[in-house]
Amino acid sequence: MVLCLDRFNHEWHITTYREGEQPLKTFAAQASNEIMLKPTLPNRSLLSRLDRPFYVPSGEMLLLYISTPVWIRIEAGNPPIVLDEVTTETLPDTWFGKNTLEGELCYANNILCSARLEDLPRDITHVITPVTIENRSKEILLLQELKIPLLYLSVYSDLQNHLWTEPLNLYQEASNHVEVSVVKGPPQSLKVPQLISTARIGLKSGFKDLFSPFMWK
Repeated sequence: MVLCLDRFNHEWHITTYREGEQPLKTFAAQASNEIMLKPTLPNRSLLSRLDRPFYVPSGEMLLLYISTPVWIRIEAGNPPIVLDEVTTETLPDTWFGKNTLEGELCYANNILCSARLEDLPRDITHVITPVTIENRSKEILLLQELKIPLLYLSVYSDLQNHLWTEPLNLYQEASNHVEVSVVKGPPQSLKVPQLISTARIGLKSGFKDLFSPFMWK
């Protein structure tokens, strides 16, 4: 993808080239000639299929890593004004829920989920989310897909310019009960982390059960 920005007569002209030129967008921006590009997360939850099914016995835990293609947020001025957001990779739409009435429209991600961090792309075009899953129920948990609440996650960078989000903790208490928590701040393993972009929706205290029962299957 090629992103082109042009400043002309108090306007910003923005267009992208990905298998051909996209329509030109024109934004009125009187106050500033400054522009900033930031990596940000997509505007929906991500439904990610695991590279293979996992069985999590009662009392056991599993750490997974989810890789999400970034979007580019274009901001102008100070304080910044968001002009546009550009996708770097087109993700297909999918539905996740019990039926066609109960659930959520998500983006589909069929390959970028693994228990091995080295299996995932580690560059400035993808963001890694660590997900810890704990089975507290008495039954074996079969895990095939995960829904990641991207709207509630921020983007951080480390010393190698790898991109991360806050870790997610998921707890299976019973066959029909899931608790979800976002661990505030970047992963503890990061050295000198830097906040790049904040979450689209701010977290509130007691962030649990927000996505239950549609969190995994």
